[in-house]
Amino acid sequence: MSEPPLISVVIPSVNGLPVLEECLAALNDQDGDISIEILVVDRCGEQLRSMTRRRFPGVILLPVEGKPSIPAMRAIGIARARGRVIAMLEDHCIVNRSWCAVVEREHRAGHEVVGGAVENGSVERIVDWAAFFCEYSRFMPPVPWGVVPAITGNNTAYDRHVLERLGPALHDEVWEAFLHQRISDLGVPFHSAPDLVVRHKKEFGYLYFLAQRYHYSRSFAAMRLAAAPRWKRFAYACGTVLLPALLMSRIAADVFRKRFYLPRFLLALPVLATFLGAWSVGEAVGALSGGGLSLAEVE
Repeated sequence: MSEPPLISVVIPSVNGLPVLEECLAALNDQDGDISIEILVVDRCGEQLRSMTRRRFPGVILLPVEGKPSIPAMRAIGIARARGRVIAMLEDHCIVNRSWCAVVEREHRAGHEVVGGAVENGSVERIVDWAAFFCEYSRFMPPVPWGVVPAITGNNTAYDRHVLERLGPALHDEVWEAFLHQRISDLGVPFHSAPDLVVRHKKEFGYLYFLAQRYHYSRSFAAMRLAAAPRWKRFAYACGTVLLPALLMSRIAADVFRKRFYLPRFLLALPVLATFLGAWSVGEAVGALSGGGLSLAEVE
């Protein structure tokens, strides 16, 4: 086999065309001469795969049948990756031209786990701003430089040896926050690089994002309480009535600290409040009834 690349980029493909096409085009237009491989784990079907083979012949396609979850698709990509660094993107994330160069620089500097900033790439509609604040307020630019307590999961690069240390846990169907906790338990610090930037470019229908937030939150709570006794699940579900206020205060703190997004945040407040309500309901249901089929519904 040929020499392993420096960077393997793993992309679960769940949103179809033309989203993936824009993501791959940006990865193919990188500065510098850095060896990378791109692994697309696709559940969208043959039309997307035919386009990918035609437009991006160097991409490694890993077709999956049915509707596996995003964590399961990431695990499939990681298992096939050969790079010394394994980076995670989502199919609706568009990297800037220096993205690979920044990943290389951080790897050379000895940082084993690196995360960056997430910008909003869908800026015309209030509903998309509300969705962005709901998901990414903590990681919108500017992000700090250096060691941080948490990093995002869709703009992240890991030294492969760190992932190998997770062993079978790497294949658990859990969101990145749970894997990051396990990495933290190993004593590996998270390094934040402000110039490692992606644009989150996805347009949401209002009801669609309500459903997405519900499914994500339900699956998250189910993972969090998987081994919890019934009384603890009930207490957690009761506590979710406080979640909208708590989450809104955290998002507002992020926005006011970074200031640039304040006008958009104020306009998006009414819509954002309903999304946080769906978040609360999802966590309550996940605590009481488990995740159901929600994990596979998240896109």
